[in-house]
Amino acid sequence: MGALIQPVLRIAFWVVSLNGPAQVALLRLVSPMTVSVAAPVLLGVPPRTEVVLTPAQARERYGYDRPRDAHLELRARQQAKVFGDGSKPSDEGILESQQILGRI
Repeated sequence: MGALIQPVLRIAFWVVSLNGPAQVALLRLVSPMTVSVAAPVLLGVPPRTEVVLTPAQARERYGYDRPRDAHLELRARQQAKVFGDGSKPSDEGILESQQILGRI
């Protein structure tokens, strides 16, 4: 079945790749939360600025910790709660992230 559907999907994705609005419509179905980021690229909207930063440069510019150094206190509390007390982990980190990532 996989071998039969593969050529059909290749052709369908190729046809969609020829049309930016069709790509955005398909993306809206497959991954709605990424539309705001990917749509300008797919539709050929020029960037506001030509500046491109590496992740390290962006963290430095905007004051974020490296992922391995972020939220060390929260991680320690969760580890003590789960492995020390045998309790379920809290949703504290998830709730805190909703401001940035949206409702989870």
